[in-house]
Amino acid sequence: MFADDTLLLGQATISEARVIRDLLCTYESWSGQLVNVQKSTILFSSNVPAHTRNEIGEVLPHVATHGKYLGLPSSIGSSKKEVFNSIIDRVKTKVDDWKSRLLSKAGKEAWRLITEPNNHLSRSLKARYYPDGDFFSWKLGNGRSINVWHHKWVQHTHTHKVITPIDEEFKDLRVSDLIDQEVGVWDVVKINMFYPVDSEAILQIPLNNLDAEDLPV
Repeated sequence: MFADDTLLLGQATISEARVIRDLLCTYESWSGQLVNVQKSTILFSSNVPAHTRNEIGEVLPHVATHGKYLGLPSSIGSSKKEVFNSIIDRVKTKVDDWKSRLLSKAGKEAWRLITEPNNHLSRSLKARYYPDGDFFSWKLGNGRSINVWHHKWVQHTHTHKVITPIDEEFKDLRVSDLIDQEVGVWDVVKINMFYPVDSEAILQIPLNNLDAEDLPV
């Protein structure tokens, strides 16, 4: 059994302090419970002089003459801003730590979706949220990571995908397959197999990062 949040009031005198001490000792003796002095605090009026506070503190040893309850100051005083600034700073630090860990975890999961597209989690999320393609767009590099049909890599449609129907014979076609690797330009013959609107849009994409990896954005 526990007795919490007990408030004892008295005058700031040595005799009153001794009475309170004796009451606490009697309570401990009769109940078998001990007062937790680490969580006990004496609060004085601002009119009580320092020497009286010290004398009362000697009568009630080990009890703090100031402290906190549930993380908050027991006595606030006149400067509320100064008292609560430390609490605000601790809350901000805790929130920043939570955000950092959550974003870090989200970033790791997103990177797994990119680098491990065939694992169980990636396939489950893809089937649930983006069955017909990708959930991000791609910035073209060498084109080796971008599926021509399923990935978002063109700008002329609201889906950022080509509108030409998928040719099952070339369902795994990569953007790199549409590039003449020897000279680093689009292979016009291959590009012409797409609808004209797709062909024109593809030919307008500059090929100035062929030495770089494709980047999801």
